[in-house]
Amino acid sequence: MSDPSGSSSALDVDEDETAPEILAVVDDEFTTQSIQDAGLRVLADLEGQDDDDDEEDDKDGEHDDDVEDVIMDVDDVDGDVDGDGETFTPDRDDATAILGDNAHTASVFAVDVHPVATAQMRVAATGGGDDVAVLWQVPTSRATDGTPARGNPTARLTSHADSISMVRYNTAGTLLATAGLDGKLCVFTVEGEHVATCEGPGGGCEWLTWHPRGDVLLCGCEDFTAWMFNAKDGLCMNVFSGHSNAVGCGKFTRDGKRILTGASDTSVRLWDPRTAACLSTLQGGATSAGAFHEGDVLCCDDALPADVPSDAGVEPTRLCISGGAEGLVYLSDVSRGSSFGAMTGGHENGYSVEVVAFPPTPVGAATAPAPRFAASAGTDGKLVVWDVERTSEWTIKRHPHAITCMQWHPSHEGLVLTAGADAVIRLWDLRAPTEAAALAAAPAAADVPLREYKGHTKAILDLRVSQDGGIFATASDDHTARIYELAL
Repeated sequence: MSDPSGSSSALDVDEDETAPEILAVVDDEFTTQSIQDAGLRVLADLEGQDDDDDEEDDKDGEHDDDVEDVIMDVDDVDGDVDGDGETFTPDRDDATAILGDNAHTASVFAVDVHPVATAQMRVAATGGGDDVAVLWQVPTSRATDGTPARGNPTARLTSHADSISMVRYNTAGTLLATAGLDGKLCVFTVEGEHVATCEGPGGGCEWLTWHPRGDVLLCGCEDFTAWMFNAKDGLCMNVFSGHSNAVGCGKFTRDGKRILTGASDTSVRLWDPRTAACLSTLQGGATSAGAFHEGDVLCCDDALPADVPSDAGVEPTRLCISGGAEGLVYLSDVSRGSSFGAMTGGHENGYSVEVVAFPPTPVGAATAPAPRFAASAGTDGKLVVWDVERTSEWTIKRHPHAITCMQWHPSHEGLVLTAGADAVIRLWDLRAPTEAAALAAAPAAADVPLREYKGHTKAILDLRVSQDGGIFATASDDHTARIYELAL
């Protein structure tokens, strides 16, 4: 384990001691077999060279919000949503199932859907401001009377002493992790059996994400650090220290080889997960003269590199998109710490950008051409689709209230889901965007979604689309989560 300075490697083993069960990294110097022969267990291919184990790219960068910041941002636009916020009366309930019945006694901050489904039942998890995570069996169809079915809570997980900010299944669907504002991560089996507790951070854990090809967890914390853990035993594998304020967003890069973090110190950093070394920094602030964010970095995402590292070890170009509290979106080459500047147009000044994301990439791909588009959503109620090549807005879709959640559909190109403070989820078809002239002439028509989903009575705080794209789940300030069918 390394200290916060990153001065030691996760592979350091005392010759007189039995090799601990920590991460073994596959790179040019260590092969999988040689590591296993040395007594180390290979948990994740952080170099991305184990093609046989490639699975779907990590989706957590699509919604890496600090729960408390989101609530405060929505409060600025639409009133207090932390328990006593504006209540809506929907004219219908489109949910397939409701995860409620007083299983949570406070706002539900987080939800996730198990990646594997049967014809009769799905599994989901929720976490909330009552410090509890709940596991659910979810019917796959509505009740016989046509109303939403009721989810069956199968376990209450009470390992945290403060609000649960995020719940996420690993890609294989074998483990569930929860992040808490009590400064720890907890890992469970799908049935709810406790596996490990990951401790060490000196402040609340604001988000977590899984490595796309292994049982390794990454989280960002209020104590200005990010931490990487072995999910099987809770051992810390590296601490990433260098930010000077809370690390509010982050992820493993899509190829699994690097770590990306954004913080309230107006910076985005790229890290080597093996050594905890900071490889590059995009630094903003008042002295950056607009070259990068002047406020908190609230969200970030990366695109697959277009090429692989050269024989000389030169880092490939890694496009990064980031959104800030000042309402700006920046496109950068994070490998070289070079910003292309703020995207032109888009969000209103003074309204935070809550989510940014490039479209999904092919499963198992190690490289891909630069994406043509990216999307962002903010508390100004705008979903902005960006032309990456021109670094300018391509089209804008408008909500009547703040947007807190956004996710691209995993398999249908051009489809995006958004949700926010008005308790409505909207599905947008961006494959035929409205031209600027038409938008100006008929703005109402441009803001008509492909579909709206209703049922919640208060602001929506989390949104997760299933890996197969057949359903999505939402978590709300109304103390419930809901499951909706995506019939496309």
